[in-house]
Amino acid sequence: MMNLSSSNFRFVGILSLLLIVVAIVVLMNLGGENDVSRISSAQGGDAFLQSFSALGNRDATTVTDPCTLISLNQIAEELELSLEDAETGVVGNPMGERYCRISNPDDQDTDLFYLSMVFNSAIDPIVIENNFNVENWYGSRKASPELIQIIDDLGNEAFWGGSGNELWNGLHILVYDVYLNVNVYSGNEKVDYRVAREVAVTVMEELFPP
Repeated sequence: MMNLSSSNFRFVGILSLLLIVVAIVVLMNLGGENDVSRISSAQGGDAFLQSFSALGNRDATTVTDPCTLISLNQIAEELELSLEDAETGVVGNPMGERYCRISNPDDQDTDLFYLSMVFNSAIDPIVIENNFNVENWYGSRKASPELIQIIDDLGNEAFWGGSGNELWNGLHILVYDVYLNVNVYSGNEKVDYRVAREVAVTVMEELFPP
């Protein structure tokens, strides 16, 4: 009989958690077509945006607190709201996921803005050793074509999944060894996309300066 070490048991548990997440996405995608509002990637276009998909050989990106990469004033101005602070934290999962959250001024229990970031260098080593990284995590959030819009000028890969609370919602970007997901909940999808895009560009420029 094969004896499993404690590290093997740990890996099986981690892998099971990740497979559950992927399975949820797949099952949700079987629901058929949704009427997705298509938003031109040219909206709020960034003439100054460097080609983040051509970063070349680099050292591992330094794990960074997402809240230090955004401008609260920028978000407040875009949404025409008065915002006082943001909450930062780490999600308790093997991906080492970090977030920056701004609550809705009218309801502190709901989000107005949520930025999630996963760095390869913060993922549990046993997960990396078994060939699961930010690229796989990005892929697990990528829903069927009826539910998303591919964005071709951000990062290595990117898509917009509309506004809402599903796993594919928001702006998802895979760039070098980092995955980021930006969600905005203004009540207007075009505004949500515009603000999410501008924040994502700011974050990438901070992480990957020319």
